[in-house]
Amino acid sequence: MSATSASSAPSEVAKLLCNSQLELQELLGASRMCFLALDAEGRICEWSTPLATLIGFTKFDMCGSKFLDLVTSDVHNVVRDVVDKALTLYHWKSISTQLSTKYSNQKDVMLHAIPYGFNDRLYIVVQPTSLEDCHPHGLSIDVGIPAFDLDASNNISVWNSRMSVFSGFTEDDVMGLSLFDLLEPETLPDVQCMLARSQEDADPSTCSVCFYTLTGVPKEVQLSAVAVRDTDG
Repeated sequence: MSATSASSAPSEVAKLLCNSQLELQELLGASRMCFLALDAEGRICEWSTPLATLIGFTKFDMCGSKFLDLVTSDVHNVVRDVVDKALTLYHWKSISTQLSTKYSNQKDVMLHAIPYGFNDRLYIVVQPTSLEDCHPHGLSIDVGIPAFDLDASNNISVWNSRMSVFSGFTEDDVMGLSLFDLLEPETLPDVQCMLARSQEDADPSTCSVCFYTLTGVPKEVQLSAVAVRDTDG
């Protein structure tokens, strides 16, 4: 069985997520999400408690370390490219990869690299993509960015609070609706192709769409989707 987790990234994603250092710190302090932050040299300078639980390494273990030391060597160049582009182009970027843990194994994760203009840090939200590591109430519930889950029929099964802020729709408004009900019709073929690719490829599949909001005014966003499977496939 499989499900799809999708993240909605407007072109000004940093402005949407947090408008100030104070708002960012309040979000991170109250959140149960896995995240870390890198300084301008790519060294870890923040490390959340939920991430310590997932990976095994504590903040004391990791602060000052190079982030790439956690990434398997075969994808070093790909992850470095994502981090560099997020910092230099000020673009929200995502990638599926594996992170090494304290227990000598790897965790399948999706990394969301989010640059902010009000400090010199790159924040990386770590979204587990193995069902055993995910929040019991949904893959996207604590991601910290606008995100939602789809069931096998592409109906919405999780709608996180950041998605409610972005769209105006509450979880009760959209639960059980088809994702396609919230998109402009001309974008549907691209979204269908994106979802099909996400089932075939380990890396996030993306496309640009116009998403309806509660006001009736569509917002142009970039969707990034990754399929998450249970032990039965």
